[in-house]
Amino acid sequence: MSNQHNESGNWLQRIFGPGSDSEYDSEPETSSSPVPAGPPGRAFIYTRPQRNEKGELVDDNGNQVDRCQEYARVNGYRVTRILQEDEHGPEDERDELKALRTAMWKRQFDILITPRPETLYYDTNRLVSLTRELSMLDARLEFVDVDLNSYELDEDRE
Repeated sequence: MSNQHNESGNWLQRIFGPGSDSEYDSEPETSSSPVPAGPPGRAFIYTRPQRNEKGELVDDNGNQVDRCQEYARVNGYRVTRILQEDEHGPEDERDELKALRTAMWKRQFDILITPRPETLYYDTNRLVSLTRELSMLDARLEFVDVDLNSYELDEDRE
């Protein structure tokens, strides 16, 4: 990990805001006024196989999809599409990521669910850019496997 990354602090916290607890770990606030009922958020799930430094598969698409679907169910999201890359690595074409970005600009989802930041990008700048684009389109990115308050991205992978 680069010194520049260490000096700049936790980049995810800068993007998503500070907090002592993850918003997903705390109980929802209750109110005496009724919450308007509306359709659940439209969610896309994006996965790609995770491999270790030796190239061995450590987390396949099936397991990632299962965790993401459970996360969506618990949070009341309606999964409308699941995008699964076949391979993992910087040289891959990543057709599903291209389809995801097209769907994002067509406003076909409200929430993008993925296991970890590096499932999308190892490059911090690309991830920040995607996050900003989602925000401009009133969509958001949610990670299933990470606590944003303590997460460090492995930037040396790509």
